[in-house]
Amino acid sequence: MSLRGVPNEVRELRSNPKKEIASLSLAMTILSISTLLWTTLSHSASLKFVDEVNREVFISFPPQRIVSLAPNITEILFGLGLDEEIVGVSIHCNFPEKAKSKVRVGSYISLDFEKITFLKPDLVIATGAGNTRDMVNRLGKLGFPTYVIFPKNFTDVLKSIEHLGRLVGREKEAMGIIQAMKQRSQRVIELTQGLSRPKVFLQIGEAPIVTVGKGSFADDLIHLAGGENIAGKEKGCILDWNGRDFEKVSRGDSRELNESQRRLSKGAPGMVPLEGDLCS
Repeated sequence: MSLRGVPNEVRELRSNPKKEIASLSLAMTILSISTLLWTTLSHSASLKFVDEVNREVFISFPPQRIVSLAPNITEILFGLGLDEEIVGVSIHCNFPEKAKSKVRVGSYISLDFEKITFLKPDLVIATGAGNTRDMVNRLGKLGFPTYVIFPKNFTDVLKSIEHLGRLVGREKEAMGIIQAMKQRSQRVIELTQGLSRPKVFLQIGEAPIVTVGKGSFADDLIHLAGGENIAGKEKGCILDWNGRDFEKVSRGDSRELNESQRRLSKGAPGMVPLEGDLCS
């Protein structure tokens, strides 16, 4: 066979079969190492997290397209400096002002899955205090990693901020927010120490009328601020669809509170549980 026009390196290899085999072996080794390295890098970009209701969540890290399903989550994400990464929020998210310009993807209990699919998020963040298990499961089936937070008091909120900071690669920013909140809360405690505790009714909804009970974040906040929640002996939230005897409730009438709670626990008509079922 004529080798005219063939480069000298190729001529040398063809005239030396052992050298040709060694060269091919080296090439295959380099290709294998490259493939292994690429696989390792790709795998390392997908990290496992355990959310606040003990679910394992695998996400592409750091996430670039985030959907928030609750106002507290949205505020934390903006506080972490994720203005560009946030692509969708719930209809309840109105703070900070920038949140109003984001795509609305539904309410706590009614999501627009078509909009979420269009946004192609690589991370959805939900809350155990409003979103449902079925909702989160459906997001997972659609291929959207969903991390759930579930803070029940002020300390838990600080932990949620820390968790979200780690989740999105903003640990430093999260620690800054946490330290500032600790300082503010300590200052409030110092200013109210020794003062009489005013009775507080916190209305967070009017149709139905909604207030907060024992074990909730807002109840803990009222206590830290030096107040006494008139519904603080009741578990969860008290809802009255028709605003029944609101004046008695606002005065802290325990009989009225107990009656509302009894109807709520029995699922009476007009009574709607506020908290989601992710922890049930």
